[in-house]
Amino acid sequence: MSAILLVQAVLLGGPLVWLALQRTSTPVWALAAVGAAGLALLGVALTGFWIYPPRWALGLVGIPYAMLGYRVWRRREDALAPGALRHAVLLGGVLVWTSLGGALIWQGLAGRIKPSGDTLDLAAPLVGDGYCVISGGASPVLNFHRETLAVGKQAYRGQSYGADFIARSPLGFRTTNEQWWRPAPTDPQSYRIFGAPIVAPCAGEVATARDGVADQPAGVADLSAMAGNHVVLSCGGYEVLLAHLRQGSVSVATGQQIQVGDALGEVGNTGATDEPHLHVSVQRAIGSTPSFGGDPVHLTFNGRYLARGDCL
Repeated sequence: MSAILLVQAVLLGGPLVWLALQRTSTPVWALAAVGAAGLALLGVALTGFWIYPPRWALGLVGIPYAMLGYRVWRRREDALAPGALRHAVLLGGVLVWTSLGGALIWQGLAGRIKPSGDTLDLAAPLVGDGYCVISGGASPVLNFHRETLAVGKQAYRGQSYGADFIARSPLGFRTTNEQWWRPAPTDPQSYRIFGAPIVAPCAGEVATARDGVADQPAGVADLSAMAGNHVVLSCGGYEVLLAHLRQGSVSVATGQQIQVGDALGEVGNTGATDEPHLHVSVQRAIGSTPSFGGDPVHLTFNGRYLARGDCL
C-alpha cells in the first residue's frame, strides 16, 4: 500500500515540480514543457492510481498545473542561463514526461478494450452500488493480476484476467466515515467493503468452499493461503473464483447447486490481500479438483468489460 501511495505521489508531483523549475526562451519550448507535463498528468488520470485520495481529487491538480503553465509561458527568457545545463534539464524533462505520459495513456486506453477470446458474462457478485474495480482491465498497468502470466507464476495463471472490487462512498472514499482521513488503516472493519454480502454471479455447482482462515490486519498479506477463504463455482465448463472472504461467512458447501443471486458469503481480508476486497476471476475447468492454474478467461459483468475505476 505504501509503495502505491509513493508511486501516486511521484507521478502527480513530479511533472508539477519539474514544470515549476522551467525557464524557456521561445514559445515552442514553453509549449513543449507545458505539453509534456500535461501528457504525464493525463496518463496518470487514465491509468488511475487512485488508492487515496478519491479520483475527483485529480481535478484539483489541474489548478496548479494551469498556474504553472501560465507562469512558464509568461516568464520566457531571451537566453537560457546557465545555457547548457538548463537546456539539458528542459529537453530531458520534455522527453521523459512525454514518453511516460504516452505510455500511460496507451495503457489506460488499450486496457479498457476487451480483448478477443473466451469470455464469460457474469451477474454482479455484490449487491448495491458503490463497488468499483481497483485492479482490472486488459493492460498490466491497470490489472496487476496479469503478472501471473509470467514464467514462474503459472500456478496462479487462472486469475490473470481477474478483477478486484472495493467499495467507495459517494465522495469517493473507500474507508468508513470514522477513518476517511487515513490512507491505510490497519483495522479491516474500517473499509467500506468489509462484510459486504457476496452473491453467486452464475448458476452452477460449488466446486470448492473454504472457510476458517482468520482475517488479518490490512497491509499484512497471508501468502500461505493465497485465496484465503474462498468459493469456486463450476458454471458450464468454467470455474469462477471469489476470494478473500470473511472468516465464518461462507454459507455454501462443496457440491451444492446454486442459482444466480444465491448468498455465498461476505467480503473479508484473508489470504494474499493488502486490504479488504473481493477478487473475481474465471478459468477453464481443468479437472475434478479445482486449482488456480487453468487457462484464464476474460470476464464481463452484465455485458460490461470493467477496468480500474469502473463501477458495477
